[in-house]
Amino acid sequence: MTSEPLRPNYRKLVIQLIAGAVVGAALGAALSLTLPELERTAGAGAFALAAVGLLYLAMGLFVGLGLLFPGIGAKVLNVADQDDLADQRAILSGSAGSCTVLGAALMLLAFSGPQGLVPGALAVSALAFALVLLAAVTVLQWRLYDELMRGVSLEASAVMAGLLVPGLSLWAGLIHIGQAAAVDPLGLIALLMGAMLLATFIAAGRRGLLMPQ
Repeated sequence: MTSEPLRPNYRKLVIQLIAGAVVGAALGAALSLTLPELERTAGAGAFALAAVGLLYLAMGLFVGLGLLFPGIGAKVLNVADQDDLADQRAILSGSAGSCTVLGAALMLLAFSGPQGLVPGALAVSALAFALVLLAAVTVLQWRLYDELMRGVSLEASAVMAGLLVPGLSLWAGLIHIGQAAAVDPLGLIALLMGAMLLATFIAAGRRGLLMPQ
């Protein structure tokens, strides 16, 4: 006997698209109200870092609210039902918490600096805390991951390295010969964190984990 392949839940896909559109509209409003002024006063690197931070913050809050309200979470998060959501609560809680803290830290750093709204020492301390938290959550939850999730995590790391190593090497070479602008510290952090997010989506998508269950 052969089991039928799982079919995408198109009804759930529509709900997720609507929820994503609402979140996207809120993000767009936040970007249009705050980030253009940030780019004018602090530069493109700060703008990019704040945008990436806002994405992490929104993702963390989105998953966190789904955990707080399981009935809604089962419809908008990529889980089969409320029982599946309960089974994955520990992993999702760690992901939501680390994404939220990391996103907030990136935004604090974007708004810091000599003329910034946030003291530099506070912003860097927040970033250090977020990175330590991210590492700790990953180590502590590794034993909870099944083979699929471990594969996604390892592949995401490989994809991230594949994206960054050649790109940064070429960029550094161009800077060395005077054909590219010098490294913007905030832009570099935005590039690293953005690549981590992109690599995670690529690795998950390759295994069909982005399709609604």
